[in-house]
Amino acid sequence: MKVRSTFLLIDDELEEHLLFSMALQDINSSYACRCFSNVENAIDYLLQSGTLLPKLIFLDLHLVGTDGRESLKMLKELEGTSHIPVIVYTTSPNPEDVIETRLLGSAGYIVKPGAYANLKEILQKIIKYSDQQVVHFFHKRAPHYRQLLELALSVN
Repeated sequence: MKVRSTFLLIDDELEEHLLFSMALQDINSSYACRCFSNVENAIDYLLQSGTLLPKLIFLDLHLVGTDGRESLKMLKELEGTSHIPVIVYTTSPNPEDVIETRLLGSAGYIVKPGAYANLKEILQKIIKYSDQQVVHFFHKRAPHYRQLLELALSVN
């Protein structure tokens, strides 16, 4: 089967790699997910010539040994890939994290759902919005959702 879209997940929990990949495959079997445990390996992959660039990048804020904000900055400053939307995918519901990552260039913020069905539902919505070229996505479970949405729309 031909790969329709590729997505990239940067998360140091291998269980998240499996759940995320399975959810994307359940949504559409032509979706592929590349998973990395750290931003350095993800960047090495993105810089390889001939690499199919991902449609979206999902980034955990709490990577072992790396500050997620620094990782976000690195991804957004990377020549040739800075246009790829980065969505923060984390356990932190901290409103300050949401605002700070938005100001650093994130296209969205998702608090990791507790159930597989919820993950699948959230990913379906994000993919639908990205297909429609909506450039910002903040999940309603994020703290201060309305204010963040207004902030997201005002930053551009």
